[in-house]
Amino acid sequence: MPLYIRRLPGARSRLIDPSSVAKDVVCFNPSKAGNYVYIRATQHDAINETNHILLYNETTKFLGKVDYVGLVPTVNLFRGLEDLRLCMWNERLWFTATTTHASHHMTNEMVLGRFSADAARVEFMQVIDVGMRPVKNVCPFVGMNNDLLLLDMFKSSIYKCFLAPSIPPATETWGIELVKTLKWHAGEPDFYRGSTSPVHLHGSTWGCIAHDIIFNDNTQLVTRLSYLHHWVEFDIERGAVTFVSTPFWIAHWGVEYVSGIDKSSTTSDKVTLYIGVMDKDAMAIETTLSDLRCGK
Repeated sequence: MPLYIRRLPGARSRLIDPSSVAKDVVCFNPSKAGNYVYIRATQHDAINETNHILLYNETTKFLGKVDYVGLVPTVNLFRGLEDLRLCMWNERLWFTATTTHASHHMTNEMVLGRFSADAARVEFMQVIDVGMRPVKNVCPFVGMNNDLLLLDMFKSSIYKCFLAPSIPPATETWGIELVKTLKWHAGEPDFYRGSTSPVHLHGSTWGCIAHDIIFNDNTQLVTRLSYLHHWVEFDIERGAVTFVSTPFWIAHWGVEYVSGIDKSSTTSDKVTLYIGVMDKDAMAIETTLSDLRCGK
């Protein structure tokens, strides 16, 4: 049976010129919510990879580095917060991120966080327990009842965040509870991995990008050859996956990762995807919902 893959139509652009940053820094895996665009900036030295938050305000045209505290000391190669997913909730910018040293477990864990009102600093951050570690790519979004939700595509699970009682009482603590387990059509693979936060389409239907990976068949080293992206739609009330597109690639056949999405509030069909290419380039592509949905 032949396997078909398509190149997604759209206008591609770089978010940051690689020549404009230091030689030991790469910028990739952007995401967006409201007027803010996040870009992961990873600084490499002889023994570490340190991740920084770059945040661009589309209203003020200001790009700045956002500092944060609250991570424990680490001897791991990877330092800091990786691959933020952004979400505007109650007029504040929230995020999830991956880190290897939010606790003493020293493996990938998810944190839930919130920026200050001016988005100049991270004012709150904590580990969220979504099960067995390591974990990545759990994406925040706002549900029908203005709930702050998390999508774990790999587990087909949707969680609701809630403010929990804490000791001492003055400490802000958030818990999560499973509210939906997505059901897939018979014969449809249910092992896709999460890529982007979902965006609202209509009624109780949301859409997002998910992905699969082609791995190099090598007995000594497992390497990623290419990402296969899919547009996925689901009905949150029924807990059912209602549509999965044919696979596509965007700007580079190989390691390109869709990390963010923005759906136009004025043009119903316009969608902007934010992608990281080869873990060293941050790009955006303006496309349409129609092109995401179509196949060969």
